[in-house]
Amino acid sequence: MKKFWLVFVCVCLLSLLSPQVPMVGASGISFVPLALADDVTTPSALANEATLPPSPPGPVKPNPPPAFPPEPQPPAITHLSGQSRESELEIGKRILSFCAAEKEAIKSKDSSSLSSFFTTLKEKERVADHLLGSGGMRGVWLYYQDDYHQGYKGEPRLDQEIDDPIIVIRDNEALCYLRETIWVRAIGLRTGMIVESAGAYYHTILLEKITNAWVIKYDLFFSDFTPLPRDAPLVQSESIFPSVSGFPSFEEVVNILSQKLSWYEEMLLRSKEETVSPRSNSPDRVIAAQYADQFALTPNTPKYPYFKYWDPENQKWVYVDCSNFVSQCLFEGGWSMDQSGPLNLQWWLYYLWDYRDASSTWRLAGDYEEPDAGLCYYITHNYDQPSSPRGYFMGDGNYWRNLLLGDVLGYKTGNDSYIHHVAICVGYDWDSDPSYFPYPLVDAHSDNLYHAPFHLWMPFNKVNLYRLYYSNNAVAYYLNGSWNLITPGLNSSQTARQIFGAYFEHAFHWDNLNQTYVLADDQPLQAGLSYWVSMDAAATRYTKGSDTANPFYKPLNPGWEQMGSPFDITIPWSNVSIYYQGTWKYIAAAQASGWVGVAYAWNGFQQIYFPAEDFTTDFINPGCGFWLKVNVPCWIAFGQ
Repeated sequence: MKKFWLVFVCVCLLSLLSPQVPMVGASGISFVPLALADDVTTPSALANEATLPPSPPGPVKPNPPPAFPPEPQPPAITHLSGQSRESELEIGKRILSFCAAEKEAIKSKDSSSLSSFFTTLKEKERVADHLLGSGGMRGVWLYYQDDYHQGYKGEPRLDQEIDDPIIVIRDNEALCYLRETIWVRAIGLRTGMIVESAGAYYHTILLEKITNAWVIKYDLFFSDFTPLPRDAPLVQSESIFPSVSGFPSFEEVVNILSQKLSWYEEMLLRSKEETVSPRSNSPDRVIAAQYADQFALTPNTPKYPYFKYWDPENQKWVYVDCSNFVSQCLFEGGWSMDQSGPLNLQWWLYYLWDYRDASSTWRLAGDYEEPDAGLCYYITHNYDQPSSPRGYFMGDGNYWRNLLLGDVLGYKTGNDSYIHHVAICVGYDWDSDPSYFPYPLVDAHSDNLYHAPFHLWMPFNKVNLYRLYYSNNAVAYYLNGSWNLITPGLNSSQTARQIFGAYFEHAFHWDNLNQTYVLADDQPLQAGLSYWVSMDAAATRYTKGSDTANPFYKPLNPGWEQMGSPFDITIPWSNVSIYYQGTWKYIAAAQASGWVGVAYAWNGFQQIYFPAEDFTTDFINPGCGFWLKVNVPCWIAFGQ
C-alpha cells in the first residue's frame, strides 16, 4: 500500500514540475510528455463495476408533480366599438370559433374545418399553410409529439390565449384586431419542469357578411406593432383593403373606446420605461438571452419599431423583423453600435428607428443581391474596432451541440446559400432526449416565437451557426426540485449560494480520498469538479465566468471520482484521455486496459450509465456532472 501511494505522489510531483505539459489536441493526444515506466501494465485487481457511486448526501425528495397552468378561457365579447351590439357579438363569436378551429387544425393537420370561415379557398389555404407548415406551430407541436423524445410525461397540451378583440363595423364589412398566443406545453420527466414553446400572432381580419354569415376575406397575421400616430388610419394601405377606406381613424376609434381601452391601445402606446430592460455594460450572454425571452412574443415598442416594408409587386406588407430583433438582443446584451466600416458592409447601427435608415447589417439577415452584407456577414467579417471580429462561423446545424446562450443561427433558402432568417439561442430542452443531448431553443421574430426548437424551419444542413464573443460566458442549469448533479464549466468566483439563489438548499462535493461529502454552500465552485445541488423547487440558473485552460488536467484517485467537463461547450468523449505509468490513452482504450471503469450520470431520479459503456460514442454536455470509476492513480485530460 505504501508503494502504491509513493508511485501516485511521484506522478503528481513530476507532472507539476516537468517543463513539458501534457497536450491534448482537438481530436486527441498530440504527444506524451511524461514517462514513468517503459511498459503499461493492467491492474491485477479491478473494483466491482456493479457497485453504484455514492448516493446523494441526503434523502432524495420526490420531485413535486409539475402541473400545467389552468387552461386559458376565451375572452368575453365586450361592447367595444359603440356600434351595433348585436353585430359585435356575432362577429366576436365567429372569430372565437375560428380560433378554436385553428387549435384543432394544429393538432390534426386537417385544415378542412377552417373552410367555412373564408370567402375563398385560396385564403384558407394561405392561412392553413402558415399555421400548419413545419415552421409554424404545427412544427412545434410535432416536436413534443415525436417518439424520439422520451423525456415528457403524458401528452403535451396546446393552449390558446386570446385577448379581447377590437371590432369596427361598417355596414356589411368589419375589421377585427386580435392578439392570439399559442402555447405548446409538456411536462419534463428529468427536470420536473414545464417545458413550453409559444408563438404570438397579431391578426388584422377583414370580414364581410354574406348570406347572413360573417366570413373572412383576408387575415393579415402581423398587424403593425409600431406606435401609430393618433391620426393614423386604422387600415394603413387602401391597396390592401380597398373596400374599407371609409373606416374611422385610429384617433376616432380610441375616442369611441373611451374607458374600455384594450390590449391594443396599451401595447401601442405604452411608455418606454415599462418596456426597456437595463442594458448590459459589457457583452453578456445571459442578458442577451433574457432580453430575447422578454420581447420574443411582445416586441419592445416604442423603443424599437417592428420592421416591415411594402411589396408593391405582390401588394402586401412583408415583415422582416428577425435581424432587427436579434440585433436588439445583442445591443441590449452589451454589444456597442459600430460605425467603423463601409455603410453597406460593416456598419452595425440603428439611429433613425426606421427600416430604410438602419444599416443593412442591423436589419437584414443576408442580402440576396449583395452576399457580403447583413447581420451574419457582419458577425464574421467586422475586423475593425471595437472587436475583430465579433464572432465566427462554427459550421452547419449538425454542430448544434456547440450552441451557447446568445449565439446566432442563420437559416438559408432551399436552393442557394442566401441567409433569409436569423434567430438567437436562449436555452436548451433538457427533457428532449433521455440520452442526455439537450436540444437548443431559440427566440425569433416574424413569426414571433418563444423557445422554439432550433431546427424548426430548416434541416440541419441549411442552418449556419455563429459563435459570438461575449465578455462573460455562461453555463445554464435547468434544476429540478430535488437533487441535481452539476458542474460549473467555467472559472467563476461565484459560490453555490450566489449561483442558485432562491430555492437553493445545499451543495456538496465528494471527497474521494476521505470518502465523505464536503459542504460547498459558500465556496466558489471549481471547474472540473461536480456538485450535488439540492433545490426546493425547479428553477433555471446560470454560472458566469471565464473559460478554463484547454486542455484541462485533473489528478484522479482510485474509487468513485465526481467530476464534470471544465468547458462551456459540448465535447465528445473521444477528447478525454487518461495518463497512467508514462502513457496517455484515449478514455475508451484506458477503460479496455482497466485503468478506469464506467461512468454514471444522474437523470433527476437515479444513477444511470453515462455515456455508452465503452466511451466510443456520445458527448459530455456543459453543466452536467458525472461519476467515473477509477481503478488506478492517474490523470484525466479534457480537450476541446
